[in-house]
Amino acid sequence: MSLLDNLHLHGGGRFDYFKQIRTVRPTDIDPTQTEQNQSDIAFSPSVGVTYQPWKPIALFANYTESFSPQAGGTRSFAGTLFDPERGKAYEGGVKFQFFEDRLRARVAAFHIKKKNVLSTDPLNGFEFSVLTGEQRSQGIEFDVAGRLLPGWDIIANYAYIDARITKDLMFLEGSRLNNSALHQGSLWTTYFLQEGPLKGLGAGVGMYAQGKRNGTFQCTDPANCAAPFELPGYVRMDAAVYYRKPEIFSRTNLLAAVNFTNVLDQRYFTGTLDIREVVYTGAPLTIIGSLKLEYY
Repeated sequence: MSLLDNLHLHGGGRFDYFKQIRTVRPTDIDPTQTEQNQSDIAFSPSVGVTYQPWKPIALFANYTESFSPQAGGTRSFAGTLFDPERGKAYEGGVKFQFFEDRLRARVAAFHIKKKNVLSTDPLNGFEFSVLTGEQRSQGIEFDVAGRLLPGWDIIANYAYIDARITKDLMFLEGSRLNNSALHQGSLWTTYFLQEGPLKGLGAGVGMYAQGKRNGTFQCTDPANCAAPFELPGYVRMDAAVYYRKPEIFSRTNLLAAVNFTNVLDQRYFTGTLDIREVVYTGAPLTIIGSLKLEYY
């Protein structure tokens, strides 16, 4: 809804109803059959406002709530069902447009709180899960995208994310969340030839970086958790080669691409299952080709 030419409001919401049933079938060890069920309803609103003091600048603020039932395959050691995950998010910032919209930038600050987030059970193994009381994530994001010259585009972003446990009985309040880097960012640039017989041929190169991350949650009683450890930060380089050919047939658009992920074939770690025994490594040099023909 536009209150003024430069003042806009938006609102929305989602209504959820879910029912979950867990049946434990008879086994040779336990011949009885048990069944648990739970149901819940929730309304998740979303509201926001945008104000443009000048045409190339927009100030914005948003508030959103979330509701998500836990995955059906998750289970606690006691065999009980988990409460749904709920969250509240606040975001505000400013957007810029320069040079007749050829360059766009955004700076935003955010604050997110979530309750009932699942984590690996530190006492009974990764086959089981436990609920964390409350997690908080807050920080700043910066994005810029635009066309520097005809055919030359660039996209860059950076995020500072401080994610911590804020309420819990088992995990240490104030400790950093596992798999969450304090600093992360990426840079990607592409160039397409604009003239000549090779018009439509292009290439791209970029990098993605993450800082060091906690490998596991810290417990209030250290005897309940494995010794804490960190995953090192990394920088991964990617590249691509493209070819675009409009009207190869009448009313068609051809796009061929070869994407190279982890060009330097370096060894790095993407995350953990919140335990020392399960650490995920990044994929080695990966090459994927694609060919797409669009008809309009």
